Amino acid sequence: MVGRHLAALLLFCLSLIALPAAAHNSSIHTAPIAPMMCVLRASPGMTPAALFGEPARFDCDPNQKRWGQGDFWVLMRGFSARSTMIEPLQLRWGSAWQARVTLHVLHADGSISATGITAATTSPHLLLGAQIALELPPGDSPATAILAHVEGAANLRAIFLSPTIEPVAAGEGRTLALVAIYAACGGLGIALIVYNLMLWSALRLRFLLYYCAMVSATMIYGVSSSGTLAWMLPWIDNNDRLRINYLLLALPGVAGLTFIRHFFENSIFPAWLRRAMIAASAAVLGSGIAFAVLAPRAIGLLDLIYSLSYLAMLCILAPVVICAWRAKSRYLRLFLFAWSIPIIFAALRIAHGFGLILQHFWLDNSTLIAMSVESLLSSLAVAYRIRALSAERDHARETAEVARELADTDPLTGLLNRRAFLRRALDEAGGTRPKRLLLVDIDNFKRINDRLGHVAGDEVLERVSALLHGAGGPGTMTARLGGEEFGLLGAIDDGGATPEGLLAACRTAMMPHGAKVTLSIGIAEGVIVGEADWQLLYRRADAALYRAKQSGRDRACVWTEDLGEQAA
Repeated sequence: MVGRHLAALLLFCLSLIALPAAAHNSSIHTAPIAPMMCVLRASPGMTPAALFGEPARFDCDPNQKRWGQGDFWVLMRGFSARSTMIEPLQLRWGSAWQARVTLHVLHADGSISATGITAATTSPHLLLGAQIALELPPGDSPATAILAHVEGAANLRAIFLSPTIEPVAAGEGRTLALVAIYAACGGLGIALIVYNLMLWSALRLRFLLYYCAMVSATMIYGVSSSGTLAWMLPWIDNNDRLRINYLLLALPGVAGLTFIRHFFENSIFPAWLRRAMIAASAAVLGSGIAFAVLAPRAIGLLDLIYSLSYLAMLCILAPVVICAWRAKSRYLRLFLFAWSIPIIFAALRIAHGFGLILQHFWLDNSTLIAMSVESLLSSLAVAYRIRALSAERDHARETAEVARELADTDPLTGLLNRRAFLRRALDEAGGTRPKRLLLVDIDNFKRINDRLGHVAGDEVLERVSALLHGAGGPGTMTARLGGEEFGLLGAIDDGGATPEGLLAACRTAMMPHGAKVTLSIGIAEGVIVGEADWQLLYRRADAALYRAKQSGRDRACVWTEDLGEQAA
């Protein structure tokens, strides 16, 4: 049932990814424009008017990372779009480390208008999905080119990330769709955390706490990386938000690796691999802290160290899988099923960090969605893990119960043995109901053994034990105390057979080899409050049994306080 609900939530969350396109197509009249983009390093004396007239000075190579850090002019052209008060246009680009961005818009009539933001004023213009949107100045003439003056660019991924000209309504539709996606993933995360915390409170399995930590860290990172933090704190500097991103992205990785370390069986990982996993976690967390504290000083080196530490964490998973496969872990397939998606996206993010693949909007927003999917799939793995542990525990309980029964049972007759009889009698001490103890002995049993043999003697013991067990009341304990001696303990009013009835039943019972068997019975009654009462009751029943044998056997003798021993 839980698995079906979680699967439905997964399909719902994934289906929301299609909403941006639907919202986009339904809310705008003009298609978004991806202008041609070229770059020129800034130097003193450059003016927008002069640069608009010298497009040949710009380099249109899409690999912007080779320019390094600094100030740049970014020329965007190859379009014609008019922004009006009724249908305003905006320039949207991916959030990156920038101190200031000033947009100079060239109109078809030759006029130039300008607008811009700084890192400190970016938050009000940050869309969900960590995209910056700056509305273009309206004019009577369409815009034909845009020149962006980017100051203090770290250029870790690009100087200017994927600029797009689009109607403001398109951004609103995309934001609505992304709100639905992030809300679904956030609601799913909260539900998984609550569910697994309840499981932990009942089962006290440590890996459930690490799973909750992983989901929580993913959700916290999503608040910053998605741009929601800027909505919550509109005064926050965007570069400071990026510092926080680096630090918070380390947390899901560390929590995820810790969860993996405790999800598998304890014997899976050798000591060196455990130490390597801890070292990789420490490297990612340490490099994230270093970036947050030291950037923008040596920001390129800090970013490289961060990417390398995450790559090391990803590479740790290879020996994890190998060790689990060699140990024939029952959870390996579940792990691969749950973690394949985040591993793929993490590899793509690392490849993007090293400049091997180009930036993409969904790549920037892949971590939260991939980890949400992983958290959902991991919950199925956790459910299976708990089911397996429950089966192991039930099997252990059954095995222990069988062992306990074997230890407490006489192997020949199937009755309780002496040790179990005495222990259980004390376990029931403390009640107020009067108890009756019968000590039963088979008369002249040695003669039966000598005349018919021990095999026949064992058959007689089995027949007598069955007779005694069947005669006891529903709450009566029946035991073989040793040799040919038996004990019955129950409440006086439990409805069991009387001593006289036992004697008569034994006289008329069909015994093996036609043997004639009679019994001697000693009886004592009283309340068992503690061990002393039990010992006294047992001594009195034993004395009564001795009196029954002395009086000629085949009879019962009861102990009475006022009359002493008296034949029944």
